[in-house]
Amino acid sequence: MDITAPAHSAANILAKYLPRIDSDQGASAGTAIKTDSRGLDERLTELLQKNPKVAKLLNAKRSDKIRLFDDGEADHGDIKAGDGIYSNAYKTTQIPGNYQFRLKIAAASACGRVERSEVTSTLIGARTFDRKTSYLTAKAMGKDQYAILVQPQDRFGNLLGPGHGQDIQIAISSGHLKGGWHDYLDGVYQQIITVNPGDNPRINIQIKGISFVQTNLLTLRNVDRKLSGKPGMGSCNQTKN
Repeated sequence: MDITAPAHSAANILAKYLPRIDSDQGASAGTAIKTDSRGLDERLTELLQKNPKVAKLLNAKRSDKIRLFDDGEADHGDIKAGDGIYSNAYKTTQIPGNYQFRLKIAAASACGRVERSEVTSTLIGARTFDRKTSYLTAKAMGKDQYAILVQPQDRFGNLLGPGHGQDIQIAISSGHLKGGWHDYLDGVYQQIITVNPGDNPRINIQIKGISFVQTNLLTLRNVDRKLSGKPGMGSCNQTKN
């Protein structure tokens, strides 16, 4: 079986090369913040036109090859030997993206040599994000107002990446949210919250419906865990198990 897989995480590439968008959320009166209302698609089109290297990285593929077995070996994912069902387990799927599998069969029969081929594909996405490797903090923005900053990353170094604000849900036990998540386009998202004087609300963040963090605001303020290197410069090269 021949396998074509993504060579790099598209989310990491975009987070690295898309120009960062500043936010005017929580800005003090009289502070000039440069904003840009263009959508992500328009920005990406401009980036690809100006930087062909990005298109090359996004389209880069790697090739693998595996054999299928009918030997009953658990390592091959085969349940029963000799039952005519051939199997193998492909585990190099740490990089999100489209995986294409091309199966080729060649056998001899009473009718002569038989050859068949079939192609199928599956889309694999980053889903469970690791609190220990992600960037997450709360910063005071003024009286009773805080910015929650998060850059989700999974255990393989894949960022959630830009354009996924709708996949991050936040709830606070008191106070209120100001607007929605601001997407900086470097993988970092910001949510402004206003709290009641003297309160230390409980903060619950979920990503794609899976719990990411549950903690108190003041605890979060004392944490500033960043990715290796500058936040938003996620590696285009992924590690394997």
